[in-house]
Amino acid sequence: IRGPNPGAFYGLARTGPYSFASTYVAFRKDTKWCATVVGMQTVPWGDDKRLVFQSHAVSMCERLDGAFINTNEAHYICAIFNTPIVERFIAGTSDNRSFKVRPPVVVPRYDPDDRRHMRLVALSKMAHRSPERRDEARLESEAAYLAICGDEAIDARVAATHLREIEEGKVRLVSGDLLEQRIGSLIY
Repeated sequence: IRGPNPGAFYGLARTGPYSFASTYVAFRKDTKWCATVVGMQTVPWGDDKRLVFQSHAVSMCERLDGAFINTNEAHYICAIFNTPIVERFIAGTSDNRSFKVRPPVVVPRYDPDDRRHMRLVALSKMAHRSPERRDEARLESEAAYLAICGDEAIDARVAATHLREIEEGKVRLVSGDLLEQRIGSLIY
């Protein structure tokens, strides 16, 4: 866990710059698929504190380029993760005892100038504020997400072409970062 040169026996594993982000998208790694946005919380004595995640929650706070996501971006991702179609996909491709910690879900790069992206942000915030409207937000989010994915269809065909090249051995094994460079914004 601590690498080839672990140092003192009391080292703290699995920490890095991501441990100090101000906003996360958290989702369960097992049992029931759902996601939420987590930020700083005011504790009873008045301080704002960062929450620590336990082993049954996975969190995401940065893009592939290492930049931290902001609150709106987190709500955008959360809205997509909570759509019924994504929930069905995760359930259909995973054993509910263990979901993938890197969900194989297309999340187009967040664009604050895209009204549909901003609609997903608003719907996620509404679901967080008003849990009784959660189902309404999920259904409307799905329609917006599918519309965005429709626009990404060309990118999906490009990705499929590159993946076929990899499968056929025309390209050496590539990392997620190199694949990201090759297919642009298809992978978040």
